[in-house]
Formats: sequence, C-alpha cells, structure tokens
Amino acid sequence: MKKRPLVLSIVAAIFVGIAFSLPTQVLLLQDASQFPGSMTLLNWLLMISLLTSAGLLYDARRGARQALIASISLMLINNYWVGWVGMDYSAKQTLLASCLFLGVCTTLLQKESRWVLSRPNQNWWTIPIRQRIHWEVSLSPFNSQKRFALSTFDASMNGIFIVTEEMTFVEGQRFEILLRTGANQASQLIRGVGELVRVTRANQTHPAGIGLKFTPKEFRDQVLYKKCLRLNY
Repeated sequence: MKKRPLVLSIVAAIFVGIAFSLPTQVLLLQDASQFPGSMTLLNWLLMISLLTSAGLLYDARRGARQALIASISLMLINNYWVGWVGMDYSAKQTLLASCLFLGVCTTLLQKESRWVLSRPNQNWWTIPIRQRIHWEVSLSPFNSQKRFALSTFDASMNGIFIVTEEMTFVEGQRFEILLRTGANQASQLIRGVGELVRVTRANQTHPAGIGLKFTPKEFRDQVLYKKCLRLNY
C-alpha cells in the first residue's frame, strides 16, 4: 500500500498544535481564573476550524479544501484583530505569524497533495494490500444447494479473488464461504460470507474469476483470517 503524502500528516499536526496553542496563550497572558470565558468567539471558531481541517486533511477527505479556506480566513481575521486592536501582540508579530501560517498552507500546493485533495474518494493509502495466496474455497450461493470447489488467486483484508470460469454469477450475489488455509494437517478452516463485487475475464496477468467482499462469520474467523493473511499462510 502506498503511503499517505507526508505533507498531509505534517500540516495536520501543525494545525492541531496551533489550535491548542490558542487556549495556552490565553492562559499564559491573562488571568487563568477567567478561562474559558477569556476565549473570544473568534478564538473558539478558529480552534474548531483548525481541528476540523486537520482531521479532513490527514485523510484527504471530502470538504478538506473548504475547511482549509475557512481556517485561513479565520486565522487572518484573528491575527489582524490581535495585532491592530489587541494589546498582547504587535502588528509586526501577527503579520509574521500570518505569513508563516500561509507558508505552511502553500506546501499543500505540491502536485501530489493537490491530486489527492481534488479526488477524496481515491486515497490509495487506504486501499488494502492484495497478496497472491492460494487457499481452497468452498463456495455456495445463498438459497442454493450448489457448492463449488475453487481456489483463491489473491486476498486482502477486505476481500478475496477466486479463480473460476463460471461467468453466470451476478454483481451483488451473496455466498456462504469456507476457506481452507495452509496445507495438509496444518490447515485452518475460516467461515464467512461473500458479496460479489466484480466478474473478471482472463488477461495476461490475471486469471478469470470473481472478486468478493469477504466478511468472516465469527470473531474467531476474523482473527484467524487476519493472522493467515499476515503470515501469507
């Protein structure tokens, strides 16, 4: 699985740090006994906006860009108010703080960051790794007495790909599944339910077969499935 762009993690961490620095500054510069009443509405809005932006940016979720714009706007307004109206910081200090904040935000303009923020449904780092693994499979469609003896081509934490020339299965069809992992006396049985998500014809790199979303039936099956997948067993 490719990793999340590092800049997203860094910017999210900086936003969280800035958000929690707001109440810290108020506590240090003003009477602590007046907290949280000494926090202005603008302070609270900025803090909430920064934390929201951090969460959305970290996983490049939908709404991240809008939240970022809101945070930048609130930051500039807050710094203007503090520097030109408030008494604790000078205009030069708040101007410098604004420039540094904008500098952090401009790191999100790099190509990779722009790409993932504009396509929130295509975050490659959330796609589970698929492993080539051979398990025997007993496949039985719901409400049917038929049972197919097949094998897997690959598997991930979310699903399995089963090799078969049978092309009559339809998307959304559900199956009772029994996986046999390992070999001979060391084999393990894993029960689960599968939902067909795609039917694939053979090509140069892939055999014909069906892709299933696999859900282990019980907690024991879930633990065993993860273990066997991790060990490629």
